[in-house]
Amino acid sequence: MIGFLMGAGTAIGSTFMLSRALRRQEREAIDAVGRDPACEVAIVLFGADGTVASRGIDAVTGGLGFSHSCLMGCEVDDQGDALLIDCRPGRGVYRSRLAVYDGRVRSQVILTGAAAAEMYGCAKGRVGADFTPENSADGLLCSQLIASCLPRDLASRVAGQRRYSGPGGLVSPNQIAAAFGVPPGQDVVVW
Repeated sequence: MIGFLMGAGTAIGSTFMLSRALRRQEREAIDAVGRDPACEVAIVLFGADGTVASRGIDAVTGGLGFSHSCLMGCEVDDQGDALLIDCRPGRGVYRSRLAVYDGRVRSQVILTGAAAAEMYGCAKGRVGADFTPENSADGLLCSQLIASCLPRDLASRVAGQRRYSGPGGLVSPNQIAAAFGVPPGQDVVVW
């Protein structure tokens, strides 16, 4: 019994330390040193994970399975790791490593041509900005960034899916998924 308790304590402690290390890594400023030419610019939608906040975001915004969104701008860091343009309450707009989201269901809305260039240019220009709209709810800022950078014709598709919006009419990850017909774990290409 003592051995079991020691093993459980070690596992819990290791998990806690790993979690803290990942959060610390996520807070560090990450510079993009280049772009992957084989990559496609995409809105990345992440499925709700096991946290209460994540499940709550999904439930309140229509229950399609999503709770977070970022932009894949095809940037890489000095180690060659894929970077996302991300946004979180209190943090603003920043770059995060795609690996931070390993284990979460992921879908992509792949953008092409001028839409991809416009979306990437807008989001890239906001890195470092304090992006916290006054009426926002925690966890929905990510989608506000995405919605504000969408080209007008694509933004109107998202606006048309109001039943999936968050509190106060804020754009949610589920609203973006509904606008482009993206089920969890699948990708779509927008021409």
